[in-house]
Amino acid sequence: MAPPPITEHISGPSAGTYTTGLANVPGAPTWVGNASQQITIALDTNSNGSDVEYCIKVEINGVDGGNIVQTDGTVDTTADVWQTADQWGSTTAVTGLSSGTSPLPYRFAAKARNIDDTPTAYGAWSEVMLPWVDLAYGPLNTAETYECTTGNTKISNLSGSGMSNIITFTYTLTNKSSTASRIVAEYSPDNSTWYTATKGTGGNEITALTTSPNGASHTFNWASCTDMGNSYAATTYFRITPYDASPSGGDAGTAASTTVALDNRPLAVTLADITTGDWDKDTNPVIIATMQSVVCGTALYFVCRVYNNSAVEVQTNSSAERTAGWEYETDTDTWVSITHEGVAAAYANGTNRVRYTVQTALTQGSTFSLKLQQAELRAENY
Repeated sequence: MAPPPITEHISGPSAGTYTTGLANVPGAPTWVGNASQQITIALDTNSNGSDVEYCIKVEINGVDGGNIVQTDGTVDTTADVWQTADQWGSTTAVTGLSSGTSPLPYRFAAKARNIDDTPTAYGAWSEVMLPWVDLAYGPLNTAETYECTTGNTKISNLSGSGMSNIITFTYTLTNKSSTASRIVAEYSPDNSTWYTATKGTGGNEITALTTSPNGASHTFNWASCTDMGNSYAATTYFRITPYDASPSGGDAGTAASTTVALDNRPLAVTLADITTGDWDKDTNPVIIATMQSVVCGTALYFVCRVYNNSAVEVQTNSSAERTAGWEYETDTDTWVSITHEGVAAAYANGTNRVRYTVQTALTQGSTFSLKLQQAELRAENY
């Protein structure tokens, strides 16, 4: 029997080579954007070589009806249409889709074939996507502040007091699950290079520290003479970093810092106030709001806007574009997923709520503002 044909195909971690066998099954196409009657996607080639060709099929409103993306971006029930990734382009605009006032959901999947024209199976379906939807927006609600922390244990109220040699630092550890935690205490003469602080006599240990949702108080006694001798330092920097595990491991929370005047005489301590507020290390938080009555339509759509601490909008998440993460109540604590049809007016009774789980992970160690915005299909009766 003759060996299989040679075909371009990624092999191992190298940039690509020629070897035998089928092409790799493509990954699910990914969302790039939308426009009027158009969705733009990107192929996931799954490390196939440049000669491998791809065919893209379309599911419309939940029906896989043999619709194939054509070379010009339109959709038709034709025989398979094959192009290389370069020919499809870095992004592919699929056109001729549903209108802005009658939105439908779409999903995409791709298959590949090698230079011997042997096809793979179709890869996974993409997420549900919608073309541009013509919405009339209501006003934004009041922003909810959300601090995306780096760990589950938060430190606050760090302050120092004492004479030379032993300086006592007090602080509070807060953990929503009351998980035993640990700390790392450090000092720096220049606020640049940090050294582990030596624990003096008395005070709490640095591991197996109690926490609580309302905060647990602790002390750390720093043997400053051991670490810095009897030197004079008008400003010495000190910080404590909490970890949400004990005796080792865990995620580090944001360190609390303060400065002290160190010269073997009573210290002048500058307190560092730790900003409090809603916080968690979860990078995919949930925001909830009460739906208001529909004014000029039959259904509601929603947008979650995410702003960074410079008030720059960094995410715009619309249920009229992608429905993943969106839910609403049909009754108290009875949640269902929002579809391309939006939320029917009957459920917007002033009591039922809508909620959104952020799909694109937020950056830990940053503070964000999250706002929900209600919208309806545009109604122009003139």
